[in-house]
Amino acid sequence: MTAGLEQNKIVIQAATEQLAENFNFSFPDINFIFSTLTNHLNINPAIFGATFAFSTQIKNAAPFVFRGENGLEYQDIASKFDYTKAVWYDVPVNIGKAIWSVPYFDIGGASEDILLTTYSIPLFNQQDYSLLGVLTSHYLLAKIEMLPCVR
Repeated sequence: MTAGLEQNKIVIQAATEQLAENFNFSFPDINFIFSTLTNHLNINPAIFGATFAFSTQIKNAAPFVFRGENGLEYQDIASKFDYTKAVWYDVPVNIGKAIWSVPYFDIGGASEDILLTTYSIPLFNQQDYSLLGVLTSHYLLAKIEMLPCVR
């Protein structure tokens, strides 16, 4: 692992942990979450994208903000796939703690094919320890040029 990558991961991890500590989950308002994630990306240029994926017991929604070709872009990735099966959601929920994912290919999720690693923090209700959702920060490792297959 290169020194630059390791340093970026340390910065991203600290920024995501700080966001998690200050995350206001008083109401599951999608616009508020998009705004919070936008601010997170604006002050942390090393972060490619960020998501708050709700527990499906609360809401089937996963607001995602990422750096697109023309600036920040916004999606609710719940409309694209079952995010609860994604490594960045499933693993931290099942082990109950924050983790870095193994590198993985995101084919078209951010409008292009990319290689990412993601720092994910599961957030739990302090009263009953029920899952609220997973807060993520995605680090772009590479953009993938998919070449047409010639037969």
